[in-house]
Amino acid sequence: MCSPQGIMDNIIGKAMDAAFQVVKCTIHYKKNHKDLKDEMENFKKLSKLAQEIKENVTNLKREGHFTEIAFSKPPPPELQFRSDDDYEIFDSRASIFKMVVDTLKDSKVTVIGVHGTGGVGKTTLVKEISKQLKEDRTFDEVVMAVVSRNANVSKIQSQLVGPLNLDLSNATTEEQISYKLWHRLNNGKKNLVILDDIWKEVNLKAIGIPVTDGNKGCKVVITSRNRGVLLRNMKVDRDFALPLLPEPEAWTLFEKVVGNSVDSPELYSIAYATTRLRMWSKCKMHNVTRDVGISIAQEYLVEHGVVSEWPKKRKYESYSEISIRSRSMDELPNELACPQLRILMLESNNPSLLKVPDGFFSGMKELEVIDFNRMCMSPLPSSLPKLANLQMLCLNECKLADIAILKDLQGTLEMLSLRGSDIEVLPQEIGHLTRLRLLDLRYCGELKVIPHGVISNLTCLEELYFSDQFYQWDKKKTSGNVSLDELRSLTRLTTLHVHIPKDMLFPKESSLNFENLVRFKISIACVHYRVVAHSAATRFLNLEEIPLKAELNTLVEKAEELHLLGVEGLKKVLHDRGGGEGFLSLKFLRVQSCYDLDHLLGKPKWFMQPSRSFNKLTTLIIRDCRLKYLSSPSSIRGLLQLKQLDVAFPSLKRLVINQCSQITDVWDKKMLPSESFFQLRTVTVITCGKLVNVFGPIMVSRLQNLQEVFIAHCPNMEVIISKKGEEEEPNDNIVLPQLTNLNLQSLKNLKSFCTTRSEVGSLFNHKVAFPALEILRIQSCSQIADNLQEVSIDHCPDMEVIISKKGEEEGDEGAEPNDNIVLPQLRNLELRDLKNLKSFCTTISEAGSLFNHQVIFPALERLGIWDVHNITDIWDKQSLAVQYKARSFCQLTTMTVSDCKDLRNVFPSNILPWLHNLDELNVSKCPNMEVIVFKNTKEEETINDDLILFPRLRTIEILSMENLKSFCDSSERSDAQPLFNHQVWMS
Repeated sequence: MCSPQGIMDNIIGKAMDAAFQVVKCTIHYKKNHKDLKDEMENFKKLSKLAQEIKENVTNLKREGHFTEIAFSKPPPPELQFRSDDDYEIFDSRASIFKMVVDTLKDSKVTVIGVHGTGGVGKTTLVKEISKQLKEDRTFDEVVMAVVSRNANVSKIQSQLVGPLNLDLSNATTEEQISYKLWHRLNNGKKNLVILDDIWKEVNLKAIGIPVTDGNKGCKVVITSRNRGVLLRNMKVDRDFALPLLPEPEAWTLFEKVVGNSVDSPELYSIAYATTRLRMWSKCKMHNVTRDVGISIAQEYLVEHGVVSEWPKKRKYESYSEISIRSRSMDELPNELACPQLRILMLESNNPSLLKVPDGFFSGMKELEVIDFNRMCMSPLPSSLPKLANLQMLCLNECKLADIAILKDLQGTLEMLSLRGSDIEVLPQEIGHLTRLRLLDLRYCGELKVIPHGVISNLTCLEELYFSDQFYQWDKKKTSGNVSLDELRSLTRLTTLHVHIPKDMLFPKESSLNFENLVRFKISIACVHYRVVAHSAATRFLNLEEIPLKAELNTLVEKAEELHLLGVEGLKKVLHDRGGGEGFLSLKFLRVQSCYDLDHLLGKPKWFMQPSRSFNKLTTLIIRDCRLKYLSSPSSIRGLLQLKQLDVAFPSLKRLVINQCSQITDVWDKKMLPSESFFQLRTVTVITCGKLVNVFGPIMVSRLQNLQEVFIAHCPNMEVIISKKGEEEEPNDNIVLPQLTNLNLQSLKNLKSFCTTRSEVGSLFNHKVAFPALEILRIQSCSQIADNLQEVSIDHCPDMEVIISKKGEEEGDEGAEPNDNIVLPQLRNLELRDLKNLKSFCTTISEAGSLFNHQVIFPALERLGIWDVHNITDIWDKQSLAVQYKARSFCQLTTMTVSDCKDLRNVFPSNILPWLHNLDELNVSKCPNMEVIVFKNTKEEETINDDLILFPRLRTIEILSMENLKSFCDSSERSDAQPLFNHQVWMS
């Protein structure tokens, strides 16, 4: 069977020959037609030749009727061999990488093998090698198949034929497919086949891989865990071993995969030990891990989902662990005989809560862990405190009453969690549990009483979690409730979650020691700060309207997420430190209403040495502050600027500046380190009265990852990106490739997005590009609206609306609008390649129309619409009266519409009286358009039914309009209707 390419080459060749004969005959006729009047014999010969050409062309037309008009395109190589962007060739891998590449270029080698432990990176290595060899043209084509343990010829063949674009219409058996593969891979080109994860011998000839007959054009790379399979069964020419990563490289890879987590002091030693475990080298195959897991699981019972009753006795009495999650179970057995049970986990989603019988635990003498969720434990079963080996008790979201009998577990219990339960009083007897290492009272909203002395008695506590809603601290030691002073007794404490009312100061007689805390969520504020509960940070600190006490300095230093609201004394913490080595773990910083600060960063001597401060900071929020600059004033010449000098913020992704009235520049124009702000994703600037721009010249190259910009209520803002003071290069374009959302509101003096030498009054000029923009919102920017002369939006495939008014109050459909968007100076509007655009402005207008009553263009002269696929109408017919009253579109002289596949017409007939200045009309490639002018018979306005008038129209161009039936919609429709009828008049 001929290939599609061969068929087309044959047809095209014949067509070219026929065309040449036609041209030759025509030239001969033009040259000799005068003489032919007297030479009839020559005329007969020419006629005969013309007849032969005609028959030839007729046959060609017949051959040109294909049963298939398209053939599937093979997937691009980058889809088959997608490279891991994070792939790193370590030193131990580099030599192997090079040897494999060099061997594949050796003409004497046909089949090579790569072997190593499962998961060591064989597949990734050969993919990267194949990608390089394809890019440097060592091989013309590279295909890959995953073989796996159950090798199957048909499965391997199916993975190879797709990328090779083989036609299998006449091949149904393995032998037929093998024949086609053989000839496809033996086509004289340099081909590479990768067979990944081979466990046993695979017959290459049966698959159709032509390497057994001494063919040098096709080569094969095979990966396996077993070297013997490669040498004995596959008889490879060369083999390469891929060993485990050395310890330093393993640690580097571990850091890359895990991220910043390994920087946590408490995790570092564990993480590093994990990479050094020698036991991993004994697990040579993944199935070993699986088999071990199966053998362990035989001791466990896990029932989740539809469990309506307790499992039968024979199912659970030998288990060491039981985990049951039920939605519909109504009751539990009164007593269970589980002599080997060590762990019991029950969770009920029954709204009535599953009640635990009094003797439920009697037959579980070895029980060590109880984890109950949403169960009824009121009263506590009397069999519970008799569990002599119980170490962990979790009664999360359970119904509880008196839990005093838990004191009988004082000899063994180490972990007690009452999280989310309805307990109101923590009894005095809990203080007897002196072996407790963890006490969790989070989300206990009803808890009001913790007797004095209970917490201080638990001297072994390492983790203590109070409810965020617990405020009843005893300030004067008179109420009998717990006091902050009791925390002094907990010398082993490493984790503390607590909310403290701001008027509850720390004990004056002695300071609390927070030096040992490695995890904490501490809020000192007037009310519960809701962000605490939702924060994922392991070290969270919120301070509100308090003087900063010395004992809190350590927490400020260690915090990952830090909220400072109206805090006094920040200068000592933020400024009085040396070396620029503070805040090494800080990822989120919010500073609000801290009026005694005029800058955040420390002393000038910081800037004489490298600084790692704020290196992990991803979010910075500054609100209602009198900051003049971020760094020390003597370091930046006293300018009123928010700046970053040596502190580079290399990880910052989100920046919010709100109500900072003294700031005139966000970034210093000349002193930013090269790595600063490259990760910036979101910038929000609100109510900064002196700010005249957001981004200076030095920031433009750092905005490649910027995704969202929101600027509002900055009355002196004139430009978003300022390039003043920088020489403009011919190709000095500003491209924000990741920007999806641009929101500009209440910027009454905004004149342009970027200051360049572009036309005055242009918001976006040809040097500014947003290829990924989806949302553009411009509201209450009067200078833009008043002076804007040209708008061109090109290639924003995800954009649905140009001006969004969502969230604003809209009037009734029939009401007179009072919030119109008027662009009085706009002369030119171009919309290109906006495939998802639905409307220029979001309103209650008719679905599918581009312009509605809230957009007014009284001076618009040129309107161009290209590749806007979602609109069905350009004008909303229901709002034309409002538009006409505002004289919108009355100056339009040139209109172009092209490639709008859903557009049904260009003009509704009742807009024509406005278009008396239209001089040129171009319409092309709108496949669903049947008429240019649509006559709405329901329209009540007075329209001359007998005349469509274009008094100044001089040029009209209509191209590639396959379904166009008439220029004007007519009630007298017929199959033979002319394009222009008596109703159309163009003077």
